[in-house]
Amino acid sequence: MVVVWHLTGAGQELRRQQVVWPGNAYWGAGGDGVPACHASCVAWLVSEARVIASADVANTSRERRKGLRGRRELDGAFVIPKCRWVHTCGMRIPIDVAFVDEAGVVLKIVRMRTWRLGAPVPKAKWLIEASTGAFERWGLSIGDVVELREAGE
Repeated sequence: MVVVWHLTGAGQELRRQQVVWPGNAYWGAGGDGVPACHASCVAWLVSEARVIASADVANTSRERRKGLRGRRELDGAFVIPKCRWVHTCGMRIPIDVAFVDEAGVVLKIVRMRTWRLGAPVPKAKWLIEASTGAFERWGLSIGDVVELREAGE
């Protein structure tokens, strides 16, 4: 059992939650370094053996197309597997984006305002989107190794 503290809601209220860790990380079955878990899964973003955020994973084409459009706030992270670039067209909030390679190393972090088109990062295999300033709060920076673990049932 692991105890996780994270900020929630517009008021950024600190909330305590207990989770059960799975026995292994959920990575692509083909060994391609891309996180994979069940459709519409909720997962934990982990770095250096600590949970840094809860994450929604966009596994279906519909979830990937919708992304964060229409949301007024973002709690935790939004992970897009098999992705090398992102845009913020139609989004209501600016975001931070971390591009991650197949080994889980954060290659690049960018801050994007709404209605912007980002440049592709060729070596990226997946990416993490979060509200502006979240990476600083979480202590996530370029060169950090992150992994995605499916949340306990």
